[in-house]
Amino acid sequence: MSSLINILFIFIGKNNFFELNRTKNYIIEKNYIKEEVEYLKENKVLKINIEIPKEYSKKQIEIEPSIFDGLREYKKIRADEQTDVIIEIFNKSRYTYKYKAKSFKVETVKITRDFDNYKKSGGVGFDKKDIYEIFIPIRCYNEALYSLYNDEFKEEYLKDEILDSKLKSRGYDGIKQLDNYYKDFFNLKYGKNYKKFEDVDVDLKGKIFKGETSSIFESNILIIEEAYKYFYQNIMTIILKDKNKKYSIYDIMNSNSGDTYLKDELAVINNNSKKKLKLTININNYYEAFEKYNYYGNLRFILEK
Repeated sequence: MSSLINILFIFIGKNNFFELNRTKNYIIEKNYIKEEVEYLKENKVLKINIEIPKEYSKKQIEIEPSIFDGLREYKKIRADEQTDVIIEIFNKSRYTYKYKAKSFKVETVKITRDFDNYKKSGGVGFDKKDIYEIFIPIRCYNEALYSLYNDEFKEEYLKDEILDSKLKSRGYDGIKQLDNYYKDFFNLKYGKNYKKFEDVDVDLKGKIFKGETSSIFESNILIIEEAYKYFYQNIMTIILKDKNKKYSIYDIMNSNSGDTYLKDELAVINNNSKKKLKLTININNYYEAFEKYNYYGNLRFILEK
């Protein structure tokens, strides 16, 4: 029987990923585990109190701390801002529990029936999951497109039909080769020799997600896929309090990042004792392309006897 901590996180809106709309603590019963979510205004800390009840006796424990739900309820997270989170586990049972090595995992999104309400973009993420329309970035008037038009920003320049025509006038196969145009632009301006858009360095690739914003969403499938990866690899990070090491969601998904910290902090949770995990949710920098992006994910680990 697997035991998981599942955390749902959703970011919505321009510059404000979570809206403040709750003033009191709230308590949730999950899988016979009691959870209380509170926001400590004086310290600007979100605290998740998890209680393993006296009668609990299972070998492994399923806990679902609502970290990102709590953030959305209590405060705003802005780009280039950090929010501290404390998870306190109070073991009231008669048993001793500990962290199961290498069980700390993060996933980008768990596809559920809720996604039936959204269209698929046609792209597939690095996590092998369909990228739905709520994960499509805004097309920005970035430095590469400024060079293409050699004119001040006009939103109509970003419309598919106009941009398609402009790209064709430069010898590209319209919007479907916008990624090739970006690759060629970076090669020419920065003296690179990229063979394909996916090879573009992270710092340069980030430039296409910055610029004058618009109401037009990207339609080039490869750029949609690379934006999805870029967010989870470079923008959304979790800082664990083991020497303040910062991990992207992508890092954790592709390694055992963070395992040592949880193993040390949750090595032994005796009965009638408490243990704390401290972490920080961080949004690195601000990118206009992600103003209306929606992010979901699951973070989990296992406690066992």
